[in-house]
Amino acid sequence: MELCATDDALEETALTIRHAMSSFQLKDYGEAYKGLMIARASKQDDFEVNATLGHLEYIRKNYKRAIGLLKPAVSVDPEHAPSRRYLGLSLYRMKQFEAAAPHLSFAVDQDPADRDTIYALARSYDGTGSASRALKLFTHLRADPRLVAHSCLAAGSIHLNQQRYDEAIADFRIGLRHQDAPVKVALELRYRQATAHLRKGDVADALREWESIREAAPSYRDVPALIQHYREIAANRHLQVFLVGRTPDFVNLCKQLALTYFPDATTKLGNVSVVGDEYVDVMADVTTSSWDDQILFRFLRTSGDTGEMVLREMYAKLKELRVGGRGVCASAGSYTIGAQSFVEARRIDLLGKRELVRKFQRLGTPQAAAPRLRAATSTARIPRRGDAPRQLRGPGLAAPDSAGRSHWSRLR
Repeated sequence: MELCATDDALEETALTIRHAMSSFQLKDYGEAYKGLMIARASKQDDFEVNATLGHLEYIRKNYKRAIGLLKPAVSVDPEHAPSRRYLGLSLYRMKQFEAAAPHLSFAVDQDPADRDTIYALARSYDGTGSASRALKLFTHLRADPRLVAHSCLAAGSIHLNQQRYDEAIADFRIGLRHQDAPVKVALELRYRQATAHLRKGDVADALREWESIREAAPSYRDVPALIQHYREIAANRHLQVFLVGRTPDFVNLCKQLALTYFPDATTKLGNVSVVGDEYVDVMADVTTSSWDDQILFRFLRTSGDTGEMVLREMYAKLKELRVGGRGVCASAGSYTIGAQSFVEARRIDLLGKRELVRKFQRLGTPQAAAPRLRAATSTARIPRRGDAPRQLRGPGLAAPDSAGRSHWSRLR
């Protein structure tokens, strides 16, 4: 290279490329990078320059530049496995999973023992919604001591999202049994295992996992707040069912709450609507010595703040059902100022956590309440669009008082 200035027979660019490639083979990446950058100024379409420089940019974690260099190299030689591999890995690092998957799959076909590329391919499949293909690869990677914890975390997370909680817990336990798991990965395995227990309704098991996390890392994520919150729930069986119990148990609890809401009334339960894990609506015919009406109960499965929009939707449903705008909204949380203002002039009662817990105290065991629940369910007629509003039997009960509370609410 030093003789190029005095010898016209020496081709400087070719020598620079050869010197850079030799430096690359010796893992002198700084010298290789410098030489290839000089060579590319005059040979931008050279396959060897682009492929090797793209590899170096990947090593330097300049993934966007690596993609820009490796794409031209792959277009020249689509069968070049290293270029396909590093292009796929760069796209994966940029979270372009759909574009990464074909390149990573090609690289794995060429080298089935490349576990890092298999892991990236599995994560790319997961990122594009191909959960079954991702799970197959993650399960295969459990044989690699370096990747077993990460693979178990990824597989368990997929099962968790699919609501396959037992499989998720099994995955997380396998990962936790690996003694060499990185601390951060081990903490996340335990955290997600607690989440799986919680979604199954096993609050005690979730608390045990959170306590283990707190011993190792006292301020990890929201663990202190979760422990404080769910200790109270664990001590109250009804509150536990309301927030994290199985859906059938939650629905039965809501029916019992509707049935006992007016203690001196005869209540017949009618239609029950379950909206995912968000809330349950229960229609009820309520008769007292002073009035009778149909009431819509909405039970929100939340311990957070409920805003005005939820109540507006409930009020619209009340008007559609022609039940005179009478409703009860209950949650294990609280209500925003906007939500409280919205119901001031409307006949909707708001029950927060404190009032809800008081209502729980009226309930007996599920076994004791079952006969009463069966007797109260089934015969109530749900109003149809176009029906005339039902009239209250007590005088003056159709309108709210000056404070915005309905008379039936005060009677309760």
